[in-house]
Amino acid sequence: MRLNELNNPKVKLAPRAGHETPEQREARREHAKKAIANNFNKGFIDKAIHDRQMKDQDVADGPSSFHLTRDNIQTILAIRAGRAELLDDVLYDKLFQIFAFETGDMPYGTAKARTGDPYQWIEKRIASMPLLELKQLIRQYSGEAQRSV
Repeated sequence: MRLNELNNPKVKLAPRAGHETPEQREARREHAKKAIANNFNKGFIDKAIHDRQMKDQDVADGPSSFHLTRDNIQTILAIRAGRAELLDDVLYDKLFQIFAFETGDMPYGTAKARTGDPYQWIEKRIASMPLLELKQLIRQYSGEAQRSV
């Protein structure tokens, strides 16, 4: 975008995350499905990953796609207590979305797995997170905040 286009009223800025129309959401999903299919056709991903990513695009719907379930919360509490490790890929995906994109806590290099392991970072973050902050995170992403309003 050129500098003179910034003040041009005809330029539409992209909506913030979570504020997209159903048409925009569907267009984004179709674009993602094409990219997944393209990666599969070029041999960048295998059939299992292709199928999982396509399924994720069908069920994903913004913030609800990383909605923490009761089982997820139990696993998070077990990780915090040192009784479990982060082995569940679905939970990892949800926590990665939360820490890398929603809260922005995860460093960019770690999120890209260049300077650190995202799995280890998430485990350490959960273990060292203050209890009040952990409760707020669970409340926000488990849907309790919407029910209590």
